[in-house]
Amino acid sequence: MHHMFVYHEEVQALRAKHRNRCRLISVCRPNQSCWQKAVLICMGLSLIAALFSCTMGLCAPCTPGCAVLHSTASFFAFLFAVVAASVFFFAAHRVDSRFVVGLVGTYEQQIGEAFYCYVISCLLLMLVFILSLIGAYHALRSSTIQTNQTAACLARREQMAPLAGHWSESMSRNEKIVFGKTTV
Repeated sequence: MHHMFVYHEEVQALRAKHRNRCRLISVCRPNQSCWQKAVLICMGLSLIAALFSCTMGLCAPCTPGCAVLHSTASFFAFLFAVVAASVFFFAAHRVDSRFVVGLVGTYEQQIGEAFYCYVISCLLLMLVFILSLIGAYHALRSSTIQTNQTAACLARREQMAPLAGHWSESMSRNEKIVFGKTTV
C-alpha cells in the first residue's frame, strides 16, 4: 500500500510539472499544431479583410476614397489567403504530419480537393485586387476630371456675368420668357 501511495505522489508531481511546462513553453494544444493555428488566423484575417473590401466596394461608386480602401482591403485579403495556403502547403509536406501510423501500417496523407479550391479562391482574390486597382484609378481620375469641369463651369459663369446685365435690360422691354428662351 505504501508503494502505491508513493507512486501516486510521483505521478501527481510529474503531471503538475508537465502542466506548468506546457503553459510556459507552448500556446498550442497537444492535438493542434502551431501551424494549424497560424493557418486559421490567416484565413480569419483574410475573411475579415474580404468583408471590409466588399463593404468599401459598395461605397466606391459614390466616393472615390472608398475605391482606394477597397483596393487596400482586397490586397490584404489576398495576402493573408496566400500566406495561409503557403503555410498549410509546406506544413502538410513535412514528414511528421505527412505520414500517419494506422492500425495495420503507415499511411501517406495527400492534399485534398479543398486545398485546390482554396488556391483557386486565392487566384480569384488576386484578380479582384487587380480589377480594384483599375477601378480605383478610374474613380480617382474621373473625380479629378469632374472637379476640373466644375471649376471650368464656374469660370465660364463668372465670364458671363456681364451678360446678365444685358439680360435684365431686355426684360425691362417687356419680352416674354418661355422655358428659358426669349420671344419677341
